[in-house]
Amino acid sequence: MEKYGSCTPEQRISLRSLYTAFETQREKEYYFEGEAHNFWEMVCVLGGSIGATADNDVYSLCAGQVIFHKPMEFHRLWSDEGTSPFTCIFSFSGKMPELNGRVFSLSVKNQERVRHALSMIEEFYEIDDIDVVSVKEGKENEAYSAICYLEYLILSIVSQKAETGAEVSTPSARKYAEIVGIMDNNINSRLSLEDIALMCNMSVSNLKKVFFRYSGQGVSRYFSELKMRRAVMMLNDGKSVKETSYALGFDDQNYFSTVFKRIMGKSPMQYKKENT
Repeated sequence: MEKYGSCTPEQRISLRSLYTAFETQREKEYYFEGEAHNFWEMVCVLGGSIGATADNDVYSLCAGQVIFHKPMEFHRLWSDEGTSPFTCIFSFSGKMPELNGRVFSLSVKNQERVRHALSMIEEFYEIDDIDVVSVKEGKENEAYSAICYLEYLILSIVSQKAETGAEVSTPSARKYAEIVGIMDNNINSRLSLEDIALMCNMSVSNLKKVFFRYSGQGVSRYFSELKMRRAVMMLNDGKSVKETSYALGFDDQNYFSTVFKRIMGKSPMQYKKENT
């Protein structure tokens, strides 16, 4: 019997679930307050310009660029340079390849593929506003092909070299990065506004102004949410609620659970049962 060899390439991307898929034209004054969630988000800029915050980094993206936000990464968008940006956004969960950056260019062909991926999803999935809620009856095969097409699109994009020069490095953007860095490096502490302002060599009023400009929220709220995003990662790694609470500077486990539920929508014990 003749022997046959085989070649099995690594499966670098495998999407499991779709959460949102939509395109929108924003007003010149548009800004999105910001969020973090446990799935990926891909923001494709097809017209105009947007400003984007991703954790402690700030970017300015023009038409023909795309930014990827990783799970549990804080991100925020706003209209940039007085334009009315046109964007197409997909959010999804699954295995993703290692990214060598956040921002990539969209070739003309890939811009066409973005629109085609969206049209396939709209055709084969039930969508409520922007949320992908279910596969249309009798369209199971086509729905799977839409997922495969989106995987192909993402691989085509991230196989290129990441864009440089999209980062904003103004003095205020650098200060914002410093503020977030201080909170991240002191995640196990209970820092006050005055503490953070002193560590950044800023007045409290200037601290609030700079931070709100790029995050759309207050410093204390962001620090609490940063702690809870870190808590999610620790719980996913198998840490107990008690260990997580202590590591994040909470003396009272019950208070930690209260804060976690307020921000994440469920108690840490419930989260562990559902996700670990």
